Amino acid sequence: MQHGTIYRGDTMLYDTMYRGDTCSMALCIEETRCSMSLYIEETRCCMALFIEETRCCMTLCIEETRYSMALFIEETRCCMTLCIEETRCSMALCIEETRC
Repeated sequence: MQHGTIYRGDTMLYDTMYRGDTCSMALCIEETRCSMSLYIEETRCCMALFIEETRCCMTLCIEETRYSMALFIEETRCCMTLCIEETRCSMALCIEETRC
């Protein structure tokens, strides 16, 4: 299983890697603090958090999930549990051609 985030047009494909109770990837939504990027309505930004030594605050089971400014639209297929306050962003990627 490959681990990482693949961007294809406006579609994000996420692969999730788990290390015990640790989640190495999570989605960056508006409640998530990010060290390198900000959510701005006028900016198309695709952000992926790479978390180290952090408990898994989100459980992902996403395929071809679409996002609109960190909001899950109807077509989103996602299983998630939120505990964003405990999640810290150590690294964020912003890609202009892909919407969040």
